[in-house]
Amino acid sequence: MKILAIETSTPRTEVAFLDGTHVCFAESFEAPRRETGPLFSLLERALATGGNPDRVLIGTGPGSYNGIRAGIATAEALAMGFGLRAMGLCSLWGYELNPTAFTVVGDARSQQFYVAHFQNGELRRGPELLSEAEALTQVGELPVTGPAPLAAFPGLISAFPSAIRLARVAVQLDATRHPALPIYLKPAHITSCKPSKGS
Repeated sequence: MKILAIETSTPRTEVAFLDGTHVCFAESFEAPRRETGPLFSLLERALATGGNPDRVLIGTGPGSYNGIRAGIATAEALAMGFGLRAMGLCSLWGYELNPTAFTVVGDARSQQFYVAHFQNGELRRGPELLSEAEALTQVGELPVTGPAPLAAFPGLISAFPSAIRLARVAVQLDATRHPALPIYLKPAHITSCKPSKGS
């Protein structure tokens, strides 16, 4: 099975193309301001290398609101072009820190964090939105990873989710059952337009 995997939930965007267990293509770029322009050149190269995919997979967060939305829109458009349905998978499956147990922690702003626990290669709890005190209590002594250093977690090992790992996990979980829907842990902040004169 050929899988085109896209991960855009963090400041590093990654595209991978797997044919079975073989990695045909894997490239990434840093996009701290959520610039997605280079994404399309990566996709072009991935498709030129791997050919037509059998599945299109997108990491669905949690993470950057704009990044997740752009990634899902891109995956949906690509899948439609190939006559497929885009698959979605929680981006945190893309982390791999410790074979026994580890925790992924990310800054959700407003003094809140998203936290997820992995054990024996499986997501056992989360992701959930917690206060700093709650997050510290849950993490305990487990190894911690996440997309950026956090003062509250001085031992955190900075890393980004891997599109390659997402593709491999998607096969194990049969992600064809998972729609490409964003994982938002709190409502998006949306400013309503002011009514125009005469409306």
